[in-house]
Amino acid sequence: MPQHLKSAIMLMLLIFTASIRASAEQLVNVKETADGVQTRAGETAGWKDVDKEASVKPGHTVKTGAGAKAVLTWFDGYVLRMDPLTVLEIETAEAMGETRKTTLKMTSGRIVARAPKLKTKDSSFTIQTPTAVTGVRGTAFEVLITEDNQTIVTCIEDAVFVAAEAAEVILEPGFTTTVIPDTPPAEPAPAPQEQIDLLKKEVEAIAPAEEETGADSGAGAPADSQDTADKAAEQAQENVQDIIQQVIDDAVDQSTQDSMEDYNYPY
Repeated sequence: MPQHLKSAIMLMLLIFTASIRASAEQLVNVKETADGVQTRAGETAGWKDVDKEASVKPGHTVKTGAGAKAVLTWFDGYVLRMDPLTVLEIETAEAMGETRKTTLKMTSGRIVARAPKLKTKDSSFTIQTPTAVTGVRGTAFEVLITEDNQTIVTCIEDAVFVAAEAAEVILEPGFTTTVIPDTPPAEPAPAPQEQIDLLKKEVEAIAPAEEETGADSGAGAPADSQDTADKAAEQAQENVQDIIQQVIDDAVDQSTQDSMEDYNYPY
């Protein structure tokens, strides 16, 4: 294959890959409930105050000051509340069709969250802390990082897995586990009923249960908006594929023409 044809194909593949990633990335809405919520775009960027609410992209970090809380919403029904002195990086927030992928990195503080059930095997929702990784398939849960870097995870609905040091435990509703640095998760234990009741109230305050609002709806983007975004992403991919095919066809035609011109006919 001629070098210029290879270069054209490689360039189009790079453009196509970047287009897919860009169309899949979703904005995360940040709504503050008190002064003292800030965001930054990357580790080297400066912190900026959130003026009541903002939208941030994957790669941004959100933090709450003393006495400040923030509610994050994304996709169609994903809701998370950050308590004071919490730092949360949004590593991934991607949606393609019914596939949803969320990866959050939490370095301090406390969060409570609720998400609808994931619809595809490729979907994921994980939160990484300094000592553990918490993953859900659609549930309500709490993650707390203590001052000595212990991670405490409590399941409120459905089930949660917690992994650390090559070990994993599954939390059923009403159960909790603690992960000490450099130690596997502790065996799940029942949380006090008073704590579970309080957590349920906290979750209901930020995200009513699905049976009340309908599956895949909530404080995030409305279903119609999500459908429109998905269709736009799919159309963008089709457009890029058409461009790639056209470039390849043109390159092949040009290569064939060049070969014919260079060929020395015996007559």
